[in-house]
Amino acid sequence: MKTEIKNLSLKEKIQAIPSKSYEQRVLLGALFARKTEIQNFGQSKDILAARNILSELGCKFTFFENKLIINSEIKTFPKIINCKESGFLARSIVSIISLFQNNFIITGENSLLQRKIANDFDFFQQMNWDWSHNNNCLPIIFKNAVLKNGKYKIQNPKTSQLISGLLFALPLLSQDSELLIKNVVSVQYIYLTIEILKKVGIIIDDVNNEKNFNIFIKGNQKYNSESFKIEGDWSGTSILMVAAALSKDICISGLNKNSYQADKAILDIFDLANIKYFWENKNLKIFQSEIKSFQFDAENCPDLIPALCVLALFAEGQSKIYGANRLFNKESSRGEIIVKEFLKIGAKIFLDNNKICIIGNQKYKSATLSSHNDHRIAMAEIILALKIKNGITIDDTECLNKSFPDFLKNFESLRKTVKC
Repeated sequence: MKTEIKNLSLKEKIQAIPSKSYEQRVLLGALFARKTEIQNFGQSKDILAARNILSELGCKFTFFENKLIINSEIKTFPKIINCKESGFLARSIVSIISLFQNNFIITGENSLLQRKIANDFDFFQQMNWDWSHNNNCLPIIFKNAVLKNGKYKIQNPKTSQLISGLLFALPLLSQDSELLIKNVVSVQYIYLTIEILKKVGIIIDDVNNEKNFNIFIKGNQKYNSESFKIEGDWSGTSILMVAAALSKDICISGLNKNSYQADKAILDIFDLANIKYFWENKNLKIFQSEIKSFQFDAENCPDLIPALCVLALFAEGQSKIYGANRLFNKESSRGEIIVKEFLKIGAKIFLDNNKICIIGNQKYKSATLSSHNDHRIAMAEIILALKIKNGITIDDTECLNKSFPDFLKNFESLRKTVKC
């Protein structure tokens, strides 16, 4: 089903949605705390997938006066863990499930079943685990998955998500552990995990020396009950911030200025690209600006790249966005897809090894684009309609439900036509 989008205009005031990255980590911690209260909770597919796993493990959910109350009393031990389409859950939940049982299956649905993630678990060879899979994809069958304390090396990890899972599970073992990580990526997400763990009473010490990261985890710890208010999502909001820079002054509320979310780096790009913004109390104001070309290494915040590519389309001169090698195993092969789809509107864009190069301020035309069932690609394509006279048509916008179900509600004067 195709959706034609024209006459797009941002609303002047936008409330940031709850951070999926933050809330997923809070939910994992809720497994081990007697009681967890959550305010400002989300309803994306990835969040619902996390709640479903907790429910299968015995957690009880109560919604009361805009709060979600989780009481954890783990009684069941399902053999098959369905992570739906969440790569974070698939990688992080493995260490946690191994605390309860040693033989289990991690699976998923739709795009997650095509993502080649099995090699991400090579770390567990150090613990003598066994696992099997087909062509490096889910489902993965784990056997003899006994989590053990110790001193472990992680060389050149492709993702930080498995490390986050270890940080939730290792404190519950009887003795201390240490992770020695070389060439760490997405370090801000590790700090986000540590921040949430410290709030529930888990002691974790770290030493970060450029690309080398040593983490010390005390054993025999217990999780405390805690209340959380989920902070606003920098990832989804960054797309709207780019839309504002291109088209209209807006005010955004609900973001944490001091957040550990990696996509807060969007403000660093705004500085490079001459985009005007400022904080007023707890609100962030973004101003329509003349965009300058920029160069930026997005290796530690790869989810920003689709939005940055849109920004570069309308910048004066050539922009270079590094870190494209982090895009090959997402919901789609994002680097290749961005180039393929943006060429349809007349963009001068090409992929050169680890960077995407874009010569901006071309004459762009209306086109029918594909989201490739990738929520971040869909959001990036939608905001093109702000600057393309006759709008654009997208083959699928249902994928927005994965992270940002209400994305289009942040726009007014929207003409949306659904075509079969």
